[in-house]
This record gives sequence, structure tokens and C-alpha cells, in this order.
Amino acid sequence: MLAGLSNDDCLVWLQTYTGQDVFISSLKDQLINKGGLSSVQWKMADKNYRNSLPKVQLPTMDLKAPVPIMVNRTAAFKEIRDKYKLQYGVFALKITSIHNAGVARNGNRWAEIEVVADGDSPVNACRVCGKTLTDHASVVTGIGSVCAKKYFPASYALYKKNPQQFIAPFKAEVAKLGKMKIKVWQKQITQNVTHFVDAVELFMKQDPNTATPVRVDAMGTPTPVMPVAPPKPPTVNEIYWDANAEPWTITENGTYVWEMNSKMYLSIFKNLEFVGGTRYILRVTNILTQNVVDFVTPVVSINADVISMQGYHNGKLINLHIHNKA
Repeated sequence: MLAGLSNDDCLVWLQTYTGQDVFISSLKDQLINKGGLSSVQWKMADKNYRNSLPKVQLPTMDLKAPVPIMVNRTAAFKEIRDKYKLQYGVFALKITSIHNAGVARNGNRWAEIEVVADGDSPVNACRVCGKTLTDHASVVTGIGSVCAKKYFPASYALYKKNPQQFIAPFKAEVAKLGKMKIKVWQKQITQNVTHFVDAVELFMKQDPNTATPVRVDAMGTPTPVMPVAPPKPPTVNEIYWDANAEPWTITENGTYVWEMNSKMYLSIFKNLEFVGGTRYILRVTNILTQNVVDFVTPVVSINADVISMQGYHNGKLINLHIHNKA
């Protein structure tokens, strides 16, 4: 393996590259014309190769126990306040599920998560603005005095007298927000970073080949999403006729009539009468000319003496009546 490459597949990818990226094309030309690249160029080639690989989308993972975190101002304002049009930021959160996650080249993890506002877990900063908590009431409630007075004036009189009673309106209000979807980076987590990292790592360790995708309804209940079976291919019944005795005759209105012996007729009739809603093809092939016409369900009509079908040959509609020849 060449230095700087994650695997030898990158070398094959670069040698056979046919895309439009000018930089990658220049690396390919140098590799072919000069027989090699510098270590820096190999690293860049390897980076582009890994970026070209298809990304595996893991199924959503619902956490058995919500993970409490605190986020910084960017996440609290841009991802929550502005997106959901709230009066204030929501810094204290609980992660309920992870929809997608990854790790940047610098090791900074990210996750697309579903969260709820957290009014219960101990916090080291204001739940509303993210600033440091200083006095007793702010530590107990998790809300600074300025935010308490600004956003909860009706219950502010209880802020220092009965902090536990003051926080009740806040909990009730944030509970109305329900679940929110945000994207957050590890560097935006200001409290319980380890919990966030562990949850992301657990998500990425899922086996995409064995994990069952789940869908979460409005009440937060996960429901397994069963894979949809691919449609069954149409049943094909192939018929070959005598090349020396073309059985088709054509009427004046362009309808073809085919008489066949009772044994073959009854065989076709038996298959067709059980078609129902499934796809079925009667493929008629002339052994001599190799002309093929496919007659696809639904069958126009069937009775004991005639099978009437429609098919196309070279874009031309063919009406076919197959008669039972006694």
C-alpha cells in the first residue's frame, strides 16, 4: 500500500477516474504520465476517493434513556430559537433519538438528533440564555434572574422566595414545545460532552445489514419499518408454433385469429383463468422468423371456445383471438 492511502482501492479508482473534477483529473494524468504522486498528493487523492464512496444511512436509534446535554449559543439560537420561532433560546436539552451522525476529519462528531427541552436535569448555565449561574435561586431553577424577570414576570415574585414553585411554569411551557429536530456538533456541547460522544458512537456502531429501521410517531412510539418486498416478475408462458405452418390468419379489420389444437389451447386457458390481478405474459414466438409478440394481462376476455387478448409488435396493437381447434 502506498503511503497516505487508506487502501489500494484508491489507486484503482484514480487510474480509472472518468469524472469532471479538474483536480482529480490532473492527479490521474500525473500518475499515468510520471508514474507516481507526492505524499501530499496521495493524501488528497485518498481524501477524494473516500468522499466518492456511497454513504451508508443507518436506521434511527431511539435512546432507552434520554441523554441530557447543554448546548452553546449558536445551537440554542440558530437551531432552536430561530428555527422554531421562540422568544428565547433553549440551552438545556434531552436527546431522545439519533437520526444520523458522523465524525469530521478533525475528530469533531456531529449528529442529527431529536430532542426535548430539559427542565429537570442540573445545569451549569442558564437554560434560557446560557450565561453562568451565580446566586442560589438561579442554581436551583437553572434560570438566571434577568431571564426569570424578562420571560416569566407573572411568577417572578416566587423566584427567590420559592424557586421550586417558580420553575413549574417554565417546565410546563417548554413541555409544550414537544420534540425538536436539530443538528449539533460536539464542539457545541457545553455540558455532558461524554454522554453525547457515547450516544453518537453507539449509533455509528450499528450494523446496517442487521439493524431494523424504526419510525417514531407523534407520541414518540417507535415502530419497526418492515422492508417492502420487490414486485414479483411477471409469469411468462412461452408458446412456439410450427415454422412451416404459420397459424395466424388476419381478418379485414386487422384482427389476428389463431387456431390451435385442444391440448395446447386448454393449457393456455388453464393458466390464464387464474391470472387475477397478477402480471402474466403469453409470449408467442415464430420459430422460423423469431418474431415475438407479448400479450400481457389483463386479458380482454376468456370463454370456453375463444381466448381474446391484446399485444404489441413493433409498436402495433394486435388483437388476437385464439380458437379451440377440435
